[in-house]
Amino acid sequence: MAEEGSVRVKTLPELKLLRISNLTTFQHDLDLHPLVGLNVIFGGNYSGKTTIVNAIKFGLFGLTLNRTDEEVSARYFASRIKERERNSLDVITSFMLGKRLVTAKRTLYSSGSGDLDVQVVDPAATPAGGVIGSYSTSHDYQRALCEMMGLESNKEVEFVLNLLLADEDRHTILWHEDCERMVLKLLVPQQEYAQLDWLEREIEKKRAEISTVSTTAQAVSKRLEQEETVARFLESGSEKMKLDRSDETVKEITSLRSQRDALTKQLQKLHREMARKLDAKSTKLSELTKLQSDRDAALAKIDSVELEKYKAILHSDDPEGIHIVKHLIHEKSCPFCQADLSASIAERESRRLCIFCGHEIGAPSIRGIEELNRTIAEERKHEQELKQSMLQTMSEISETDATTRKIEAETNSAQEKENAVLNQLGQLKVSEDLEHQAKVVERELQSVREKIKEDTSSYESLNRSLDKLRTELLETQQLQEKGRDIARNKMREVFGKVSARFAQFVKAATNGELEAELSPDTLPSLKGRKIFAVDDVSQFERMVLDTGFRLAVISCLAETSDLKPLIVFETPDDIADESYLRHLARAFVAFGKDMSILVTSSNTAFMKALLEDYDSASRKQRLLDLSVSGTMTQKSYYFPLITEWIS
Repeated sequence: MAEEGSVRVKTLPELKLLRISNLTTFQHDLDLHPLVGLNVIFGGNYSGKTTIVNAIKFGLFGLTLNRTDEEVSARYFASRIKERERNSLDVITSFMLGKRLVTAKRTLYSSGSGDLDVQVVDPAATPAGGVIGSYSTSHDYQRALCEMMGLESNKEVEFVLNLLLADEDRHTILWHEDCERMVLKLLVPQQEYAQLDWLEREIEKKRAEISTVSTTAQAVSKRLEQEETVARFLESGSEKMKLDRSDETVKEITSLRSQRDALTKQLQKLHREMARKLDAKSTKLSELTKLQSDRDAALAKIDSVELEKYKAILHSDDPEGIHIVKHLIHEKSCPFCQADLSASIAERESRRLCIFCGHEIGAPSIRGIEELNRTIAEERKHEQELKQSMLQTMSEISETDATTRKIEAETNSAQEKENAVLNQLGQLKVSEDLEHQAKVVERELQSVREKIKEDTSSYESLNRSLDKLRTELLETQQLQEKGRDIARNKMREVFGKVSARFAQFVKAATNGELEAELSPDTLPSLKGRKIFAVDDVSQFERMVLDTGFRLAVISCLAETSDLKPLIVFETPDDIADESYLRHLARAFVAFGKDMSILVTSSNTAFMKALLEDYDSASRKQRLLDLSVSGTMTQKSYYFPLITEWIS
């Protein structure tokens, strides 16, 4: 808001309205409309003069930019709420900042909490004006206020606050540590100050860059020294390792490694072949087991069919008869005398005769014997086939065992050879370790050389950047010096006006008894004696010097702009000697044409001297009489007196 192009436009608040509602200090809501020239708030002790000054501070700036003090201030007002009417009070300020009208409403509650509502209006935006900004927090409002006033920090805003409001705590501005710079900023044309300020920032920026680049260059240089030291050490070690290794040893190690690699490949091949043979043997064993199982099943079936055949011949289910048949079939002998009957039984079976009686088998009662004989013959043939398969499988297993024994022998031989080669390599391990270490050192040396090359390039680039920055810094410093010469000339011109008006006020306020001067560094002098500290003068002299300085600065600023800023002085008559009161008042009057001066007072003579140049109607507008809020004595004495004087 406070910028035109890229340059901040300086402006100070011009108070149009102060409204205080529901405060116990005043019987009714209070409205204050300061006019250009002198404005007086008159009243005795505890009549509310300080409350109004604090309300102006609070309304414009939040009373203070310090958060802790802000909360204390809120409690100060909150403790004075007329709670029988409502549990809150309002402090409303309306003021101009350049072409913007700012209205800030602060509502405080008896609990100490509060609300803020700020509206910024541009009267020229539309026929009825337009809101161009709205804020509800102190942080946002203070930031916007800083921008609208053309300032750059809360510290600068606080300086302006103390410049415009000389409260009863008397925080002097004249000996403020930042006084010279802030006055220069306020009074020197913004474009010139901005250029000088920009050059100052550029110089600081260049110095910071030079410092950063220089630090980096030093670090790179130190790193280069360390890397070169490491490189020399590695080169020395590499040369020593080359001397410690003979060519014959290297050749022998290379030959042994070739043999080891060949043997390793051979062993791997043999292990794979052994694995294949063992897998084949496992498969054959599984087949043999299955063939044996099938043969056992065939033999069992033959026995079962033969038993069934002989059972059919005997036509008996008697266990004893069955036992005799089984004995004849299996033992081929007489179950009673053990005589060998194998030849007789074989002959009768071949001739298809009964093994017991020798008669031909053909009776209807023994039909099916032929079928059983065919089944027995088929099963015997199947059993023989299984037997042959088993024999073939067993032969193959034997061949596999022979092959595995051969592979095992070859494996053992190759393993012995490999062990012999490894033993030889073990004996030459020192040379082998040296070779390995040499390779590691060579890799590390190559890495260090690459780093040295990279850091050397970086160091050269940093040095070029340093040279360029130093040249730019020198050029900027030359521009700054020229700018300072211009600023000094402008400052002498500005401070010439400020010093003249400062001297004019001090002389008028003391009836010519004090002669004061102001040097370009804003240090005052009394009768040729420089005042370096606030304690070097009396309380009255300090008040006169500080007041004269404030009025001189604000009047010069108002003269060179369209501003009519408000400046507040709280009870300056409390410090002045009675003999100086009229002179002090007339000194104030001399500065009243370019600004709004608000003075609080409890002295009727001082008040009259301030307003005596105005007519009756104007006095009524410029005087806020608080005697009605004072004690009964103040009401009975001051109120009629002031009413009569104004009329």
